[in-house]
Amino acid sequence: TLSGCVWGCGATEVKLRGVELVDCAIGVEFVQASQNLTSKLWVSDARIVGSTDLGVSVYDTGGGSELELVRTSILLGSSDALRVVHDNQLMSNTTHAIVRDCLFAFHTGDGIKAELATDNIANSALRVEVERSTLAHNDHGIDAYAPTGWWPTLTVSLADSIVVGNLDDVYENPAKPAFDVVRYCDIGDGDFAGTNGNFAADPLFVDPSNLDYRLRWASPCIETGDPAGVAGDLDLAGNARPIDGDLDAQERFDLGAFEFAPLFLKSTGELGSPLALELWGPQANATTVYFARKPLVAPQLTPFGELDLDAAFMNVFRVTTVGSGPPKTIKRTIPNDPAFAGLVFSFQALTDCAAAPQGKAYTNAVELTLVP
Repeated sequence: TLSGCVWGCGATEVKLRGVELVDCAIGVEFVQASQNLTSKLWVSDARIVGSTDLGVSVYDTGGGSELELVRTSILLGSSDALRVVHDNQLMSNTTHAIVRDCLFAFHTGDGIKAELATDNIANSALRVEVERSTLAHNDHGIDAYAPTGWWPTLTVSLADSIVVGNLDDVYENPAKPAFDVVRYCDIGDGDFAGTNGNFAADPLFVDPSNLDYRLRWASPCIETGDPAGVAGDLDLAGNARPIDGDLDAQERFDLGAFEFAPLFLKSTGELGSPLALELWGPQANATTVYFARKPLVAPQLTPFGELDLDAAFMNVFRVTTVGSGPPKTIKRTIPNDPAFAGLVFSFQALTDCAAAPQGKAYTNAVELTLVP
C-alpha cells in the first residue's frame, strides 16, 4: 500500500500489479515524450482511492503510447479517474488505451476523459477501448471530445459495460462523433439504447453507497453480454467468466466489472476469522450447499449445469434457502487451530430454480485456502 505513486516515463515499459494507492495527488502519472519509441503502461489488479487530482493520467507528446488497465478500481477521486491526452505536434502516432474489467466510481470529474490536444498532425489518433467495466456516479461516465475540424482522430469503443448514475453518462462532440462501436451496454441515460444489444435500465447494484458494485439477483445486466465473449477471463473479483447467473443451467456473459455469482465467498482464510457465504436466487427457494476438503476440479457436465467439486469428496455443508436481495448468508468462524493451516476447502450449491430444465441448477463454485 502506497501513499503516492507518480511515474514519469519516456520510451519505456512500466508494469504495476496488485498495488493499492491511497490519498495520492495523482495515483499513476505516465508521460511519453520520446519521439521515436512507443512507451507502455500496464496496470493490473490495483486499487486507487481518494486521489486529490487524477487517478491515472496518460499524457502523450511523443512517439505513441499504450495503456492497459485490467481489473483495477479507481474510486472517490477529486478529478477524473482516468485521463488520456494525445498531444503530439511533431509526428504522426497513436495513443491507445484499453480498459478491461475495471470500476471507476464517485469522482467529481469524469470516469474516463479522452482528450485531443493538438490539431496539426495528419494520421495521428487516440483510440480508447472499454470492455466489461462499470463507470458510475461520476461527472461524465466517458467524455470523448475532439474539436470540430481537427485532423487527429478520436475513436472510442464500449462493450459489455455499465455506464449509469453519472451526471452525463457518455459525451461526445455532436459535430465530430467519437463513439464508433457501442454494443451490449447498459447506459443509464438512454444513449445507444435499442441498438447492438444496448439498453437503459437500473443495473441493481448491491450497495453502491458503500462501493459494492456487484449485481443483485435478477439484474437486467445478468447474462445480457456479448455471446461471443471469451470464456475464462477474470472479472474484478477474480471470478472466471461466464457464470450461470440466472440458474438456468446455462452460462452466459454479464455486463460490467463484476460477473454475478449466485454463491459469493467473503473470507480472508485466516485461522480464527469469520467466513461468510452469500446465496442468491429466487426468494426462499431451497438450496443445498456442498463442500469438499479438496481444491476445485475440472468442470463436470451434469443435468443441473457444471459441477466443479470433486464428487467423490462432496459432503453437505448446509440445507437452507436463498434470497433475492438481500442474499441468504451463512456465517461460520474458521477454527483457530494451526493444524488447519494450508487446508483447501471448496463450496458449491444446488438451488431450486424454475428457469432450469430440471428445476434446479448448480451455482458457481468457490475455493478457500486456510492461512495462519
